[in-house]
Amino acid sequence: MVGYREEFSFTDRMIAPIQIASVYIWEGQSIIMIFIPYLVALIAGGLIYWRGSRRSLFSLTGTLAGFLFLGTSSLVITQMIYSLSRAPYGPEVYITMAIILFHALLGVASIRLARGEAGILQRSLLAVIGTIALLGGSGVILGPMLAVSASFLPTIKRSVPGDLLQKAS
Repeated sequence: MVGYREEFSFTDRMIAPIQIASVYIWEGQSIIMIFIPYLVALIAGGLIYWRGSRRSLFSLTGTLAGFLFLGTSSLVITQMIYSLSRAPYGPEVYITMAIILFHALLGVASIRLARGEAGILQRSLLAVIGTIALLGGSGVILGPMLAVSASFLPTIKRSVPGDLLQKAS
């Protein structure tokens, strides 16, 4: 019966970011403005990784995952500002602030784990964070996938994009 139990399938969870973006576009927002927080987050993550001392696949994927989670936090902030410019302030803002904090905490935790030693505990925590992020809608699916995959990647230094750019110059 409709309205008694709310259920979401795995497919619903995977296409949710596309559906949310389509709602923003329907509201009249530019697709560029919707995805700028994620683009800025990926660029910042790449720069932080490139400037850092630990360069492994584990570090790269964990750092990018964390910055995608921060990108979700930035998107929620921009959407809140957009909404407040068109609607009156209400107590719902506090719920939005809690959501912003949730995504930011996932991002900071992922970045800190990716920049440290890649022991079994850190790998496990990164996989748990990736799973929580997937269920919480953080990181536009790519972030959680990167976080979970980082928990399986090797920690030895490999020829990764930051090293290839440095060797070329």
